[in-house]
Amino acid sequence: MAPASSHTVIGTPFSTFTRTITLGLEYKGVSYVRKAAIPQSALAVENHPFGYLPTLVIHDANNSHGDIKLCESQAIAKYIDRICPAPSLQLQSGVDLPVEEKVWEFVSIVASFGFPAVEVGVVKPRVKATDEGKLSEPKIEVQINEGVQQLKRFLSVVESLMHAEGYAFGGKLTWADFFLYPLLSDLRAVPEWTVVENRLQAWMELMDKLPAVKATENGTLSFRRLYLILSYVFFGLNPISAFALKHLKPRSGSRNMPENTARIGRLKVTNFKGELPKLTILCQTAEDQRRGKLYIYGGIYPPDAVDEEEESESSDTGSEDETPCNDFHVCDVAKMEFTNLTDSLVYTTPADPFSAAGHTRSTKPLPSLHMPGLAFTEIRGVPVVLIFGGYDRDLDEVSSKLIAINTLHLEWFYVTFEPPRNLATIAPRFKPTVVALNERLYIFGGKLAGKRPHLRTYSVAAFQPGTFQWKWVAADEPYPAEVKQAFRNGVVVHGEQAILLGPGRTTDEPINFVSNSFYYFIPRTRTFERLRPSGVRLPRAVEWYYLRAYDPDASQKDVVCQPTVPSAILCAWTKDLKQKGYLDTEGWRFFLPPDEPEHIECLNMKAEVAKLDLNLHRFAIIGKKMFFMGNNGEGEKICDTIVEFSLEE
Repeated sequence: MAPASSHTVIGTPFSTFTRTITLGLEYKGVSYVRKAAIPQSALAVENHPFGYLPTLVIHDANNSHGDIKLCESQAIAKYIDRICPAPSLQLQSGVDLPVEEKVWEFVSIVASFGFPAVEVGVVKPRVKATDEGKLSEPKIEVQINEGVQQLKRFLSVVESLMHAEGYAFGGKLTWADFFLYPLLSDLRAVPEWTVVENRLQAWMELMDKLPAVKATENGTLSFRRLYLILSYVFFGLNPISAFALKHLKPRSGSRNMPENTARIGRLKVTNFKGELPKLTILCQTAEDQRRGKLYIYGGIYPPDAVDEEEESESSDTGSEDETPCNDFHVCDVAKMEFTNLTDSLVYTTPADPFSAAGHTRSTKPLPSLHMPGLAFTEIRGVPVVLIFGGYDRDLDEVSSKLIAINTLHLEWFYVTFEPPRNLATIAPRFKPTVVALNERLYIFGGKLAGKRPHLRTYSVAAFQPGTFQWKWVAADEPYPAEVKQAFRNGVVVHGEQAILLGPGRTTDEPINFVSNSFYYFIPRTRTFERLRPSGVRLPRAVEWYYLRAYDPDASQKDVVCQPTVPSAILCAWTKDLKQKGYLDTEGWRFFLPPDEPEHIECLNMKAEVAKLDLNLHRFAIIGKKMFFMGNNGEGEKICDTIVEFSLEE
C-alpha cells in the first residue's frame, strides 16, 4: 500500500506521457491530484527544467528538502514501483523473461521511436489538417504518407516484440502496456487506425477493459473526438453539426472591433455583462418575449483544440468533462446581462406539498439532460420554461418526463399527469421538437436510444385547470404517410392557428432546404400541410439553424398565451464552399397570413456578418431585435459577445 504522502501530477490529459503516469497511479491505487498545464507554460517551467510534461511533485517527502519534483516518465514510473510495489508492473528474470530489463527496452523503444511515429508523423498533422478544413482528403493522405510509412514500420517492430496474445508480455500487465496504450488510443481517433493489425487491435480491446484506462480517458484526444460519434450511434445526434459547432468558424474579417460597442451596417456588437455562461455545444434556448428574457439550458462544455506530447507540446488545456451539463442562465436583454440560476432554483412537489421537498424548500439544480426539448409558455399568467425528454445523465436513462420551471418564483418540479385512458405510453426520447401554445405542449418526433429510426409521431399534453395536473390528449400519434421527414424547430404562426415546423436531420449530411421542407401543423384538426413553394432560394449545406417567431409588438401585449406572430425568421449557418473550414450566416423572413400573403425574403446579412471576426453560435429574437451570441474566439469559451440586428432599420 502506498505511503500517506500526497502527489501532484503536472500535465494535461492530452499528453500521452502524462496519461502513462496516471495509468500507473490509478492501477496501483496511489492517490494524486492533477494540475493542468501546457508545455512551456509558467507552471510547466516551474516544475521541469525544460518546461515539458509530466512532472510528479512529491509533497513532504523529506522534511529537510520539502517537496520533491520528479521529471521524465521512466524515472516517475520507477518511483511509483518503489513506493507501491504491488500490484507489480515488472517482470522477473528467469521466471517471466530471460532478463527483466526487456520491459524497459520495450518502454524505451515506444518513448523514443513510437511518439515521433504516431503523434508527430500521423496524428498531429492529420488532426490539424482535418480541423483546418483547407485540404481535401486525398491531399491530406499525400501530406502524411511518409509518416504513415514510418508508423507501419514502428507497429511492425512493436508487434515483433510482443507475445502472441494477452498483454505486451503475455498474461501479466507491465509498464510496457501503459507506455504504448496512450499512443495507440490517440491513433484510434484518426482514419489511419486502419493500418493497425489484428494483434494490436486485440491488445487494445484487452486494455480498454482496465478500470485504470476508463479512469484516465476523460480529456484525451480519442475520448473527445469519439464522444460525438458515439452520441450519434446511441443518442441520435448529428456528428457533422456537433463537429461544426466545435471546429468550423465564422468567416474572418477585420479584427479592429472596439472592446465595448461597434456598428457594421445593420449590426451592433456589444459585450454581455453579469454571470456569463459557457458557450456550450448543443444547448437549448427559449425566449420570454413579453418580459425580454432569454433562457439557456444545458449542452456540452466546449473543449479546446489541444495538441500534446512530452518533448514538444503546444496545446491549450480544455474542460475534461464532455458529458451534458445542467447550467441554467437567464439574460435580461434590455440590460444585456446574464444571471446564473443553476444553483438558485428551488425544487418543489406541488402534487405533494407535505413531502420533504415541499416542506424544506431547498435549492436543487436541474437534472443534466442531453438534447431535451425546451419551450417557453405562460400558465395562468405565470411564466414557465418547459423541458421534455432528453437523456438523464445521472439516472443513465432516456426520459419521457416533463419539467416545469416557474421563472417568476425560481421553482422547478416534475409535472404530474392524469392517468391515461386508452392511450399508449409516451416513448422516452432525445431531440424532440416541442412547441407551447394555449397551455398545451406539442411534441414532434425525437430519437429513441440506439440505432432505431427517428420517431414519426406527435403528442399533445394539456394543462388541466381543475386538477392543476396535465393530461395526454394525444400520445405518439403517427404522422400521415406523406410526412416522411423529421422536424427540429417549430414556431406558432397564423394567429395561433398553426405551428410552422422546420426540417430535422436523420443522416450525417448537412440539410439542403427547399420551401416544401417546411410544414404547418394545424392544432385544431391535427393535420399537416406543406408550405407552398416560394421561388426563393433557401440555404444549402446547413450545419445548424434556428427558426424563431418574429413579433415586434410582443413586449406590449398583455396576454397569457402565445402572442399572434405575423412572421418567422430562419437563421442558418452554412458551409462556405469557397473557404473551407468557415461558415456563412444568413437569414430569411417568412411572411405569413393573416397579416400578409405567404412569401419568403432573404435578409441579405451574410456580407455584414462576414466582416465580424467572431464565433457566433446562437440566435434569438426579442421584440424587434435579432441577436447573435458567441465570443471572439480567444481565451475561455464563454458567451460574452452579442451582435444585434434590427429588421426595422
